[in-house]
Amino acid sequence: MIALLLSIPLLMAGQNTLKLRISGTSTKFMNEAPRETVPHPDFRDLSGGTDTSTGQIGGTITPTIEDFIHNRDLGFEAELMVGLTDKAYVGFEVGRDVMSGQYNNPTLFNFMKTDQFQSTDLNGGTFTGTGTHSITGPLNYNTNMLNFIGNLRIYPAPDGRFKPFIKVSAGMSLISTELTCIEHTLLNPARIDTLSRVIFSRGTPQAPKGREAALVLGGGLGFEFQLTDRIALYADGSYRLVYSDILDGKPDFDWTEDAGSPTGGEMEPLNSRTTISKISFGVVYTLREGYGKSSRSIGGTTSKKSPNLPFYKLKRL
Repeated sequence: MIALLLSIPLLMAGQNTLKLRISGTSTKFMNEAPRETVPHPDFRDLSGGTDTSTGQIGGTITPTIEDFIHNRDLGFEAELMVGLTDKAYVGFEVGRDVMSGQYNNPTLFNFMKTDQFQSTDLNGGTFTGTGTHSITGPLNYNTNMLNFIGNLRIYPAPDGRFKPFIKVSAGMSLISTELTCIEHTLLNPARIDTLSRVIFSRGTPQAPKGREAALVLGGGLGFEFQLTDRIALYADGSYRLVYSDILDGKPDFDWTEDAGSPTGGEMEPLNSRTTISKISFGVVYTLREGYGKSSRSIGGTTSKKSPNLPFYKLKRL
């Protein structure tokens, strides 16, 4: 994939078919692995037990699936596609994906016991689980991904109006996210004017750190539907694996027992991987038709061959 991306400038300078794709996107958080399973002892003590069957605080820190509401939000992307043959295209995509969601009945996440917890007005940044400092109500996250992706598409049947394809992707994403309290009443009412709603952030204007860079791998299926010789409708659906644990608005940590530690243990980052689903819909415009591709009518019949041939097929004068 890297070699194909590096070859794009050379292919563009040649006589290869060149297309421009402009699309809207709809992206949604699907799942994360591994997930937090061992809560900080302070959180277990609050539950009064170690029942793991409910998925709530006790023996595990993972909420039940009903507690998560992940939304599909709109983004956009643009891609320059270069033909290798009639059936294979390589492309470079730049885009912005947006995701959001709510934790309607969240647990006490482990990052609240680390320096990642940003609500410093909540008892100096350390959750105590007592009185009005408790955060037990709805939280909201908003995530923004700036993507730089290489795509390889294979078209098994490139003739005719309808052109299905298989797509594989690899690249990098720069991620920003913010996790906030939906209601101030969840915090200390006596200091409601000074408390921040933000519990965790990364890459936002007020965040302590910039965007997080993450590897992205993916694949999917799609099609182009030819309207004219140069314009086609486009749609695809794909899954992407993002090597980041903050797409749902929070970093992931597990508690590891250590009898020799003054605190009885330590938090360890999980370095989770996140799966997202993505739908793209837009148009493709053929900027240049080059060798290796026939000029076809909309009905799919061949009208003429391109006069531009690769150098090894040109006859010597």
